Amino acid sequence: MNQNAPDHIRQITYWDGDVIEERNLERQLFTPDQVGMTKSRAAGELFPMEGMLLATRGDFNTHASPEIKEGSSLIMATDNVESRILALDMADRKNLAVLSAANATADDGLGIGSTAWYYHPDFFGSHKDPRVRHNLESEASQAHIRVARPCSEVSEPQTALANNGAAQRCLELLTLWSSDVDPQYLPFEHSIFYKQEAA
Repeated sequence: MNQNAPDHIRQITYWDGDVIEERNLERQLFTPDQVGMTKSRAAGELFPMEGMLLATRGDFNTHASPEIKEGSSLIMATDNVESRILALDMADRKNLAVLSAANATADDGLGIGSTAWYYHPDFFGSHKDPRVRHNLESEASQAHIRVARPCSEVSEPQTALANNGAAQRCLELLTLWSSDVDPQYLPFEHSIFYKQEAA
C-alpha cells in the first residue's frame, strides 16, 4: 500500500448533524419514515457496519472532532465551501487523508455534474491542494463561509444522478489510492458534467 493510502479500516464514523427533509428523498437514499432524523443516524440504519460509531455534530473544529483520530481517512459529501476548507485544515492538523464527493455546477454552462477529489497533507500548497486548485480561500469563497451557505436548495432529477455519480467517482479514487500504484501516476480529482434538459 502506498504511503498516502488509508490504513486498514477498523472503524467507520457516520458524522452529520443535518436533519433529513422531504426534499432530500428525491436525491438521497433515505426513506420517508426517516424525515426529521439526523442523516448520520439514518445512514447508520441503512448501512449498519461492525465497529460503527454515530457522531451527530456537524462542525470540523478541533475541539468538536475527537472522534476523528490522527492518521484517519475522512470521506465527505458536502456541497458548501466552508466544510471543505475546515475539513482540509483538520486534515493538515491530524494528518488525515480526505476524499470529497459532491455535485457541482460547470462554469461553462454544461449543467450539473459529479466531482470527487483526494487530498493528503503532503499536497499542501501544491496544485493538488483543492484550496489552491479551486481557489477555495478567495473572497467569494469566504463570503459563503460568512453567510453559512446551506446545502443545495433546488432539487431536480439530475441532482440525484449527480450525487450518485459523485459517490462513484469518490469510490474510484479511494480504490486507486488504496492500491500499490506509485502515487505519481494516480489522479487526485475526477469530474463529469451532464447537460441539463428541462422535463
